[in-house]
Amino acid sequence: MRKLLIVLAALAFVVGSTIPAIATDWSFYGKAAMFTYMLDQSKEVTGNVDDSDLVWTVLNSSNRFGFVAKADDIGGILEFGINSHYAADANRAHIRLANGYWNFGAGTLVVGQDYAPAAFFPSATIYNDCSMVLHGAVYTQRVPQIKLKWAGLQVALVEPNKAAVLATEQDTSIPKIEASYDLKVGPVALHIFGGMNSYDEVAIVGTTETETGIDSNLFGVGFKFATGPFYVNGDVWMATNPGNYGVLQDSAGTTATLTGTTVNDVDSMVYAAILGYKVSDMITLEAGMGVISNEREAAGVTEEWETTTIYIQAPITLAKGVTITPEFGTIDYGDVKPGTGDRGDKTYYGAKWAIVF
Repeated sequence: MRKLLIVLAALAFVVGSTIPAIATDWSFYGKAAMFTYMLDQSKEVTGNVDDSDLVWTVLNSSNRFGFVAKADDIGGILEFGINSHYAADANRAHIRLANGYWNFGAGTLVVGQDYAPAAFFPSATIYNDCSMVLHGAVYTQRVPQIKLKWAGLQVALVEPNKAAVLATEQDTSIPKIEASYDLKVGPVALHIFGGMNSYDEVAIVGTTETETGIDSNLFGVGFKFATGPFYVNGDVWMATNPGNYGVLQDSAGTTATLTGTTVNDVDSMVYAAILGYKVSDMITLEAGMGVISNEREAAGVTEEWETTTIYIQAPITLAKGVTITPEFGTIDYGDVKPGTGDRGDKTYYGAKWAIVF
């Protein structure tokens, strides 16, 4: 053990002595947040009885620590997330971002794990700290990729998503292709995005192997508009097989199914709308709504799922980087179609406490 410590210390000294030649500018940042709210869920959601629970925790989607290095036209970022103490992997950090970039003048090359180009965050909702990415906003996750950025355009070759349709094997031969374009049209900022993903679902029976292609895609537009103390944000997008593509939704029926070798695709239509008003430098009011509508036809039967989310909040800024965000919201999973009955709903009320440093 002593020899190992000596070797590690020597290695740390060598690496530390070379850092000034590699990166001249270093910056560190972090965010710590607590989520304190009551969550009421109907028996249709829990699968048992109506239930009410206190949520008093951190969320790994919010709590983070990272550092940025930069030397001339080359730099990088490494960011860690922190899990809840009572999570299965309690007290373990995980990597959120890990990428390097090269600004070559005409554009920038990004290599590593980063936000995929389509990602768009129009909301400040506290539920799962997700900016409505599960409930209306588009989020294609932080994923390994090779990305080019120039003049508002982003084009990336992304690690393909392979959501299993069968419990066998999935084969890939091409990366996911995803792109976005940001531009200003008068007072409106637009985020236009799209992507394609493809892989083969492999069924093996005895010594016979059958491959069926599973294709998925998405395209849409996000927008942000501000005038005086008012702002309006939102997005509208469509997807085929969103679960197979890798875009997150709080909904059933997100992935394709197979009937033999026939692919039963999911058609998804999604939108989110957010209205805000800055009362003062200390208080802002915000309300939002998101709708996810999914439909899949299989064996002549059309199944439908619709999730509607509504929230209202009042972020309070106590000091630079210190906020408390009270919020009330509901998530309605709609009716069973085909059939009768209710899929259930959730209601929550409480606050998010955050310090950014």
